[in-house]
Amino acid sequence: MSAAGSIPRLYRLLARVARAPEREGYQLARISLIGDITRVIGVESAAHLARDFGGRRVYIPAKASATDQIARSIGLAAARSLARLYGGDRVMIPADPDRAIRRARIIALRARGLSVSRIARTLGCTERYVYKVFSGKKQG
Repeated sequence: MSAAGSIPRLYRLLARVARAPEREGYQLARISLIGDITRVIGVESAAHLARDFGGRRVYIPAKASATDQIARSIGLAAARSLARLYGGDRVMIPADPDRAIRRARIIALRARGLSVSRIARTLGCTERYVYKVFSGKKQG
């Protein structure tokens, strides 16, 4: 899939994350991070951020300026909003928000008492992947 073709899918994904209710299991760091970012700067800007910086730790300046790499990517207004939330910190931008959403759903379903087999069937993944999520191993 081309990078241009994946942007509309990323918009839909980030819009879904922004609407996701806070509930047990959604405290997974990546999902809450991309959810917070999406709520603050919007779906389109979050998609640009993930496309341009996904998988990297990025410094968020305390005071955004038009010359910052973040501002050039998402615009000055969105960069200032992001600075209010994370200014002065280094933030790991998720490379694959889709994977973060799936991991969060796995944890949420397990918290509701579903079996590994049922979780895998519900989410269309393997039982092995579900166990990897539980173990905290990085998926490659």
